[in-house]
Amino acid sequence: MLSPFHTTNKRVLILVVLGGLSLLALLYHYRYAVLRRLRTITNQESLNNSDSRRTESDALWGIDISHHQNVNWEVLVERNKPGFIFMKATEGTTHSDSKYKEYRKKAAEHNITSGAYHFFSYTSPGITQAQHFIKQAQLQPGDILPVLDIEYRKNGGIMPSAETIQREVFAFCREILRHFGHKPIIYCEAAFYRAYLSEDYEDYPLWISDMHREPSLSYDFWQYTDRGMVHGIGKIDNNLLREGVNLSEYLIGSFEQKP
Repeated sequence: MLSPFHTTNKRVLILVVLGGLSLLALLYHYRYAVLRRLRTITNQESLNNSDSRRTESDALWGIDISHHQNVNWEVLVERNKPGFIFMKATEGTTHSDSKYKEYRKKAAEHNITSGAYHFFSYTSPGITQAQHFIKQAQLQPGDILPVLDIEYRKNGGIMPSAETIQREVFAFCREILRHFGHKPIIYCEAAFYRAYLSEDYEDYPLWISDMHREPSLSYDFWQYTDRGMVHGIGKIDNNLLREGVNLSEYLIGSFEQKP
């Protein structure tokens, strides 16, 4: 049988443990509430910044879309007709975006200048990716220049060496130049450009993604938010063409179709 002393100590210990657990639960709830509030503020600031950049800047505003977005074209055009649209066409050597042909046709019907982008894969040769893109995108004179979308691997995956990336990206770009007579627009983050491309691609048009500030490097298009409210679609990527230039400078000219 336990003595009154041991019984009291056991009760005190239980109360201490319960109190500690309650305190941890309270701290977790407080931390969660703070983080949720910060996310709300950050998201709202992003939306506000998106709206202000669109209304205060003289630069042409546009969007980029893929099968992930459902577009009400009538509302889009009536409420906030974009000056240009980039559409995902392909990825790797086998994937074609399921909405590309439909969206390309709709953009043309509403007299919106559009272009196509290819999401670069690190598991197949650059030249075969370019050939897949050329075949599926079916870009014509008057469309925006082809776009090569190059990004870091998702979830912190291991990246190929800089030499491998540069070799396959160059192979892709060379095939695009051979077919269209134009170098493609390169889409990436500023940090990616500096780490893997930099000086070798100084004479390429650049579409830079930076959700925090205007890119410090020389860019042609700027993706400034991925949560900009667009009527007819929802919260999506928003972009600006650099002030002082005209979209006509980034359109495909006449070219001889090659097999």
